[in-house]
Amino acid sequence: FDRRNKLNFLIDTGSEISIVPVRDNANSLFRSTKSKLVTLNDTEIECFGHVNCGVFHWRFKIANVRLPILGVDFLEHNGCVIDLCNRRVK
Repeated sequence: FDRRNKLNFLIDTGSEISIVPVRDNANSLFRSTKSKLVTLNDTEIECFGHVNCGVFHWRFKIANVRLPILGVDFLEHNGCVIDLCNRRVK
């Protein structure tokens, strides 16, 4: 949960990158890029750019996704440990 932006994030260790929905950045200044993301089942997701946001100042891709995603890039960089027994990330 990002208290500053009031967003709940999906933690996805299968995602190489971290992503935020385009709707949450409609009024933000973000750097436009044209690229596509490809899901595990080969579905393409249009990517609109990237934005730095949150306490950690991480660079998130902006795409047509329903939930913000914390990917392996963010988790590794910040030394996150997923504690499944207590349902939290340290």
